[in-house]
Amino acid sequence: MLAKIYYKLTYLLANRLPRLLINPYERLINSIAHDLVRPASKGWSVVIISGADDLIMLEKVLSSIDQELANTSAEIILIAPASLRLSKKFVLPIKHCPYRDISFLPPLITHKKNLGVRLAQYDKVVLCHDYLLFQAGWKAAWDNFGDDFDVASNQVLRQDGTRLLDWTVCDYPDLGFALLPYSKHANDYQYLSGSYFVVKRDFYLANPLDDYRRWGEGEDIEWSKRVRQKTIFQFNPSAVVISAKFKAPDPEAWLANSLKLSQQLELV
Repeated sequence: MLAKIYYKLTYLLANRLPRLLINPYERLINSIAHDLVRPASKGWSVVIISGADDLIMLEKVLSSIDQELANTSAEIILIAPASLRLSKKFVLPIKHCPYRDISFLPPLITHKKNLGVRLAQYDKVVLCHDYLLFQAGWKAAWDNFGDDFDVASNQVLRQDGTRLLDWTVCDYPDLGFALLPYSKHANDYQYLSGSYFVVKRDFYLANPLDDYRRWGEGEDIEWSKRVRQKTIFQFNPSAVVISAKFKAPDPEAWLANSLKLSQQLELV
């Protein structure tokens, strides 16, 4: 009993208490004027969160977006360190929002994403990490899909073509995490990975991520559970992004759960 109390006190003093003080400070030094949010125009804002650790990969991602959205109503919003210097030129306007991390804590990923959406001037926002390559036909697929959604996703694949958390449940009864068949919905249990999703700007501003959750603290799970009570997640099977970074295969348990889920839903 004493050991358990000691552990909880140590965790509180070493982890939670410092964050209660540091999180407001980090938000303060990385704030933007409230009047930057303005009525949305029709178009695309792509918000990319990057630590600028791999400039070559980041510029490949930016090029893939540029190829799809150049000469359209679109922009890229890059939340990255102030030291970032891009070596390539792009057609799309790129808004670089310099961000100062607290080096000894995991990134305050939620505040970064919330900042990016507040800066967006267009009505459709893509929130994604800095290793996802937009594939040819991405924009045409979304043009065909239309605007009748609040939150949506599309195919997110590994380099070998296997799926990467693109259409997923997180708390399905007796299964937990599993890949959902593209043709099926299970909105009461669905989860959208924070690495990539599409959202209407004003819907997101009304339902932002928890501004105090850092990377690894389940911010996307909490957000998915909260938001799925207010809307129906949508899926666009024709648009594709591919990870430029190696991602390990799903655990065998996930694969087994995905098969069970598919079989159960076929019976519905």
